[in-house]
Amino acid sequence: MIELNLLPEELKKKKRKIELPEIPIIPIVIWVVAGMVAIQLILGGLIYVSKSQLTRLGKEWESLAPKKSELDEIKKNIADIDKKGQAIDELIVRRLRWSGLLNEISDSLTANIWLREFFYSERNVTETVKGPKGLAGRKPTAKKTATTRAVKVRTLTLSGYALGKGGDATDYITRFVESLKDNKGFAKHFAEIGQGPIKKAIVEGQEVMSFAVICKFNPEKKGR
Repeated sequence: MIELNLLPEELKKKKRKIELPEIPIIPIVIWVVAGMVAIQLILGGLIYVSKSQLTRLGKEWESLAPKKSELDEIKKNIADIDKKGQAIDELIVRRLRWSGLLNEISDSLTANIWLREFFYSERNVTETVKGPKGLAGRKPTAKKTATTRAVKVRTLTLSGYALGKGGDATDYITRFVESLKDNKGFAKHFAEIGQGPIKKAIVEGQEVMSFAVICKFNPEKKGR
């Protein structure tokens, strides 16, 4: 089919020519390549610096390792010294305590008594503890059960001689025991102060009575 355009010239569509600007492709490619190379160089430099710092820190750690061992050894020595110091402090306190006890014994000495020996002993015994008790007139709410526990018994034994014969020597010994009981500075440390066995003895040709006084310390407080 043949198409005829019968429109006047002013109404006919005019074809417009589109002109594209010239783009400099080569310079852009050069800049892109240069940018990528720069980024690679920067990243490579950062990696190198990081590795250098890591190597330096590793060497510093290796150089500090012997010093750390020395510090650990010093800390251990300080801990040992502290323990020894505590033991010494405890020993000093005990010595002062024994010194005080000896002074109180000396103050409690009565006439015709001659002490010759002090003996301290410790032993563990098993103690039976009874179960709970009910109120007066009532049955206990729980069944009575007996339990056992280990208890440390500490004893101070004083032995010596009473100068005299028979009843006189016995009276001297009784008087000394009572003096110990009446001495608050001494008696406060003990739960029981009792007279032990008495028997005749000869000392340098003189008849005397040997005796022992058994002093049972108060139970130790928990946490000591």
